Amino acid sequence: MENLFIKLCPFSPDYSGASSVLYDYHTVSVLHDASGCTGNYCGYDEPRWQKEQRGIFSSSLKEIDAVMGDDEKLVRKMLEAIEDIKPELAAILGTPVPMVIGTDVIGVAKEVETLSGVPTIGVDSTGTRYYDYGVYQAVIELIKKFADKSLPKSSHGVNILGVNAIDFANEGSVVSMVDAIEDAGMEVITCAMVRKELDQIKKMLTAKVNLAVNRSGYFIAKYMEKHYGMPYVCFAPYGASSMETLLGALKEAMKAEENAVIQAPQNKKGNVLIIGEQVMSNAIRYTLDQDYGIQDAVVGCLFDMDHGLNQPYDLDLRSERQIKEAVNSYDVIIGDPDFKMFLKDTDTKFIEIPHYGVSSKTTHSKHRNLIGEKLNAYLKQYIQE
Repeated sequence: MENLFIKLCPFSPDYSGASSVLYDYHTVSVLHDASGCTGNYCGYDEPRWQKEQRGIFSSSLKEIDAVMGDDEKLVRKMLEAIEDIKPELAAILGTPVPMVIGTDVIGVAKEVETLSGVPTIGVDSTGTRYYDYGVYQAVIELIKKFADKSLPKSSHGVNILGVNAIDFANEGSVVSMVDAIEDAGMEVITCAMVRKELDQIKKMLTAKVNLAVNRSGYFIAKYMEKHYGMPYVCFAPYGASSMETLLGALKEAMKAEENAVIQAPQNKKGNVLIIGEQVMSNAIRYTLDQDYGIQDAVVGCLFDMDHGLNQPYDLDLRSERQIKEAVNSYDVIIGDPDFKMFLKDTDTKFIEIPHYGVSSKTTHSKHRNLIGEKLNAYLKQYIQE
């Protein structure tokens, strides 16, 4: 019961993160579920769904299918959809029921590819982990399927890893990242939501360095370092100082071919809590430290904490109770407006930075482009106060 959410909505799960990655391509993406998980993703976890719908399907898993394990029925449905839509890629994604009954989604994907001739991936998502892990799973399957080791290296190429619409509901923020990196004389090889063709996946291994802008990007970067020897920088360009530091770190990583995880120093517990995705929150803390002299802010990690990215007083907020206690323990809170409901002290300063994985479309109009100096412009009113 420790993890029971009473007032907050459940955070976006892994199958939504995987679906978000596949959304950019011309696909037949099938969530193997009884329609509830598909509805959850399309209705609540995908900010682009109302503007531009894609080939996202439910297998409409019935009780008798679950009991009998009728995978052939799923294969037939996928083949029919592929014949109708003629995609460049097909995908089968797991959900809680396939996990319980032991469906081999990787095996189903291989059978569909053999019968259809269309490249097909299986993502072993379960619905029991958060969206960032699903982003990681989907991208790794795409790398295994399409990345070409034979292509020549770019001397100044960068992959921006981990980009997804749940973390970046304001699409302009992704464009701003790409523009800033390319204006600094580097070439962006791969970036989801901007480079919307599978050919970018093919070219991923030509990059000189990887940029992980969130935890899912960090997972992908570590995988690519292990298997392909590619160095990475882990940071996000939220704020003027963060952007300047990031661009310098990318150029240095290209020369030294060494990894860099950028952090603001922290020696004690402060009175500011930044609550959200870990890497992105770390970048906001860095800007508070460098641009405003606000030191020792604490990051509250919502979607699990990676101990390679945290500072001593950071918080791993795994339950609604822990979130409630945290927001009432600091004088200033930076985070999703849904957390305001837990405040007991009306004098607590709350700076709203919504996250789609928390509040979904209830805060859709409040998502801003906060890349580089745009974060400073937004914080200006609060810093003056």
